[in-house]
Amino acid sequence: MEVSVKVESKGALGRELRISVPSAEVDQRVKEQVRRMCRKTRLDGFRPGKVPPHIIEQRFGRQIFQDVTQDVIQESYVEALRKHQFNPAGQPVFEDVSVAPGEDVRFTARIDLYPEFEAEPMDGVKIEKPVATISDADVENMVERVRQGHIQWREVERPARTGDRLTVQFENLTGARREAPAQVVLGDESSAPESVKPLFGARRGDSRRIEIKGPAAQADEGAVVEEVRVEAVEEGKLPALDAAFFEACGVKEGGLEELRKMLRGGMQTELDNSLKRLTKTVVMNALLEHNPIELPDSLVRQEMETMRNNDIKRMNLTEADASSLPGDLYREAAQRRVKLGLLLHQFARQRGLTPKSEAVEAKLDELTAIYNDPESVKRYYRGDSKARLSVEAMVLEDEVVADVLAVASISEKTCSFDEAVGKAS
Repeated sequence: MEVSVKVESKGALGRELRISVPSAEVDQRVKEQVRRMCRKTRLDGFRPGKVPPHIIEQRFGRQIFQDVTQDVIQESYVEALRKHQFNPAGQPVFEDVSVAPGEDVRFTARIDLYPEFEAEPMDGVKIEKPVATISDADVENMVERVRQGHIQWREVERPARTGDRLTVQFENLTGARREAPAQVVLGDESSAPESVKPLFGARRGDSRRIEIKGPAAQADEGAVVEEVRVEAVEEGKLPALDAAFFEACGVKEGGLEELRKMLRGGMQTELDNSLKRLTKTVVMNALLEHNPIELPDSLVRQEMETMRNNDIKRMNLTEADASSLPGDLYREAAQRRVKLGLLLHQFARQRGLTPKSEAVEAKLDELTAIYNDPESVKRYYRGDSKARLSVEAMVLEDEVVADVLAVASISEKTCSFDEAVGKAS
């Protein structure tokens, strides 16, 4: 196909391709399509394969021309990329499309290119690796948290105070109920959020107006006013450290010492996973800091839209509610994701890192351990190319982290159990 291409740079990565295809190319393709339809089309009054070309043109000419020009646009765009050896990031934007019988096909394709760069070596780069241990005090704190999880609630008629659990019904300002009741546990009044403070001192049957700040808040008012009715006030009683409590926690023998041992084991697993995630974040931050690169805006916008759609589905938002989530809300996070994706791919390529099959299988074991039938989930990952690629990407990230840690200058930063788990979450 004869294709004319004029390229104009738009910034470091943007390109504007003005593409044209001679009308003779389009005319020839239209004639060929008409001939094919003459042989295949069955019309009353004509023998099979003997429909005259002018009849086909009269009945199907407009659709044939549209189909041909669409094919010409796509094929000429691909040819323009090949001709200039462009590697576009994301989908093109076609503009100023001009198609008319007897005229050249003309259009503009706006694209972004993948950046070409070499990842900087990480030899000797200073990295603070987080480390933490579990103290006896941490275990005792966890025992208390478990007790809090088994707290026994009973309704009271007094005003609500710190530690109480309130069942509240949200209403609009006309008094109509708006959604299902919710439960709120009142923390320390001195440090409670402003939106919760009106609930302190409330009794069953009282109504309070509270202000909720967030994405749904009106820009000129800064908050949404909600009317809430208190339907119940309950005070809690911590369970005693007795046999009934231990059995409820899954400890049949050994009492408190066995509970501590069980909790420490779970805490250690949680801590190990948290430290691994924190270390990975530290390494990724170091890679980003030492590798400033230009980003294709189309990939960033695509990632922003993906993140926004995922949140809409996760929160089950209506179309009206989704308006409180503007795309730009995700720009910074999307830029980080896109940059890390490009950087990890290039760093791994330069270092010869590939996701090894045994590491992929180990990752599959880790991901599927929570399921009742892990083998069936593994078969899904192995049989679905997209799902398997996502696992391989996780493994490759782990290999990059290990490679960086092997050559970087490592120092340790001590933190507590709660700090490690809190930051990782």
